[in-house]
Amino acid sequence: MQVTSPDTPLKVHIILRRDQLRWPSLRFLLDGLTGALSLGQIFAAPDIRGREGRGVALLAQLERLAMPGAPAAADAAPLPFDPGAIGECDVIVDFRARPASADLAGRARAGVWQLSCHDTAQVAGPVMQGASAFACRLTCRRGGTSGVLASAVVQTKVTVAHSQAFASEKSVQMVLRELHRLALTGGLPDLGRLQNARAYPGLARLPGYAVQVSGRAIRKLKARIPPPRPQPFALRAGPGDLLGFDPASGWDIEQPADKFRADPFLFERAGAVYCFYEEYPYDTRRGHISVARLTGNGAEVLGPALVAPHHLSFPYVFEEGGELFMMPETIQAARIELWRCVDFPLKWELHATALEGRQLGDPVLFRQGGDWWLFANSCHDSFGDFSSELSLYRVDGPELNRVVPHPLNPVVVGSDCARSAGRVFHKDGRLYRLSQDNSGDVYGYGLNLMEITELTDTGYAEHRVRHVTPDQIPGAIGCHHADAAGGMFVVDVRWP
Repeated sequence: MQVTSPDTPLKVHIILRRDQLRWPSLRFLLDGLTGALSLGQIFAAPDIRGREGRGVALLAQLERLAMPGAPAAADAAPLPFDPGAIGECDVIVDFRARPASADLAGRARAGVWQLSCHDTAQVAGPVMQGASAFACRLTCRRGGTSGVLASAVVQTKVTVAHSQAFASEKSVQMVLRELHRLALTGGLPDLGRLQNARAYPGLARLPGYAVQVSGRAIRKLKARIPPPRPQPFALRAGPGDLLGFDPASGWDIEQPADKFRADPFLFERAGAVYCFYEEYPYDTRRGHISVARLTGNGAEVLGPALVAPHHLSFPYVFEEGGELFMMPETIQAARIELWRCVDFPLKWELHATALEGRQLGDPVLFRQGGDWWLFANSCHDSFGDFSSELSLYRVDGPELNRVVPHPLNPVVVGSDCARSAGRVFHKDGRLYRLSQDNSGDVYGYGLNLMEITELTDTGYAEHRVRHVTPDQIPGAIGCHHADAAGGMFVVDVRWP
């Protein structure tokens, strides 16, 4: 469906309620309207709600008073909303919960775009029912037709207001991605079916909701107090590959009492399989990378492989040109680091760095044909969440001299599939990516095997082909990382 010229910057109008001028999500949207996107006007509309929605709206407003304040996102005063005064543009992004009128949609060549999470009722419903996550839909009304442009699953936070703020901030990244896609292609994709999900929780749910909020708040406070001997993850290994391994099989590698182990990666050398993993001592509370050699029913620990002044995790190892490289997660260093092995497996030297000043999680460098790409998890929100956005970069290889962001970044948005959980690999002519499912009540709830079906300079697409959940591992509450090599698999399992 061709709607605009890809050679002309898109003109975007924004409509919102006056109280939404202070929402951080508006600032993230405005910051993203650069390059191929241009801001038209911001319009402030009256807050009009139906009687049935006023109760949950008032509840969210009261909760919002307890949230940290945010500076006004708009530098200039918005214009009063007058549908007849809105000039033609490419897209109208409407923050309001009211469905857009056909007349308003006719003023934007690519229609009016709205997010379901801006309707407080659609957030309050699943949150007050105790759901650990809920879906946010980006809808488009163009002319007399409406449909779904994109959707993402986001985690539930402590209250309805916190959940709505988080969903709005993450979903704005989805809006920016689809705006850039429109700018690149000049047209809209086929819209998905739009279903009416408007359901208002009744006042009878308030007592149960109050109990839920108290429980979530207590868990959040406890999470800020590091326990003396936490054991969030332990390693399990066994025979198998990433397409068909059984997480309930194999053996548990002995867990020390004074540290935990997570993020395992395997590498086969001279007939032996080595496991590199994050080791987190409870006394220092700073992770480093250690290595062990897998044995018939356990592992022989060889020692620390990489220690730094900052926290290290996710020791992604790969071989290229006869050299062995490691790209660990180095969020605290605010850059990407690539290390080269100079004496296997315990001696490494810094080979290259990239994206200085950027905090990026779980980076994965890989090659597809003659092209090199880098995945890393980014964060564009006021909650510090690195588990819901996946960014993609074209690079020149392990030298990392040239790193170019993909125009659709973040290419994946969603708490259930964005964060990396292992390597990118080829199998039978197909390309796969391991990702975390953080839509559960605990971090590291499950694993996904995603098949990448499009990977170009202007497009990206993937879909899930396998889902590993903790109910497949008796007694576990999570499973958030896996790898395989030499006919062996390894996972990290979270126990209660």
